[in-house]
Amino acid sequence: MRNAEFAATLGTVLDRPAAIPVPATALHVLFGRMVQETLLSASRVVPVRLLTGGCAARVFRHGRPLA
Repeated sequence: MRNAEFAATLGTVLDRPAAIPVPATALHVLFGRMVQETLLSASRVVPVRLLTGGCAARVFRHGRPLA
């Protein structure tokens, strides 16, 4: 799930507006070099230890775990 999808789903579930998108250029101006490593980078997290230990991973659909 991408962050934009998560923010939109969370906004819907909480009946609040979703986050306002900010251009990357504006973030670079405000935060400098630090912004690439902290705010604009992405990570794909896989629970390898849990999966190799026998736990079954479940894929959640948008909104279900938040409702």
